[in-house]
Amino acid sequence: VLASVSLGGGVPVLKTDDANSLNTPGAFGSFRVMHQIGVGVLGPVFRTYDPSQDRLFAVKAFHVDITPEQVETLVESLTRLVSSEVSHPGVVVPVSVGVEDGVPFIAQEYVAAESLDVAVRHYTAAEIGTTLPIVRQLSQAIDAAHGCGLVHGGLHLRDVFVAGDEVRVTGFGIV
Repeated sequence: VLASVSLGGGVPVLKTDDANSLNTPGAFGSFRVMHQIGVGVLGPVFRTYDPSQDRLFAVKAFHVDITPEQVETLVESLTRLVSSEVSHPGVVVPVSVGVEDGVPFIAQEYVAAESLDVAVRHYTAAEIGTTLPIVRQLSQAIDAAHGCGLVHGGLHLRDVFVAGDEVRVTGFGIV
C-alpha cells in the first residue's frame, strides 16, 4: 500500500527514532487505546477496545514522514484493503481505516497469540512434525489472500501468529 503512495526509494522513515515516544492518542476513531503491543518499521501497533462492538482490535498507526496528499492516498489504499473479500481463517481481517490527529491507521482483528519471531527467539528448534503444519497453514492463508488480489509484500516472522495449532497472518497490503 505504501508503495502506491510513491514515496520513492523504499520505506519512509519514522517521524522519530523512538517509536515509544510518539504521542499516542487516547483513541483511533472508536477504538480506545489500551496499550502498545508492538512496533514495526512503519509505526506502533496498539491493543484497543471498541465499546460499540464489545471487542478487542489491533490498531497499526502509520507514523511516517509523508505529505497530507500521501496520507490521503494511503487511506484510500487501506480502505480498498478493508473492503477486500478475503475470507480465510488464517488471514487476520482488517476492519476499519481512518486518520487520528493526522496519523493514518488501520484496525484489524486482535489475535491473542505469540508471533513467530518471538517463538523462534525464545524456544528451541521445532521438530519437522510441528513445523510442517505451520508452513502449510501459512501457505494456505497467503494463497487465499493472493486469490483476492492481496499481496503481502514484506512477510516477516512478526506477521505470523501461532496459538496452539492455529496460524494467522497479518499485514497484507501494507508494504
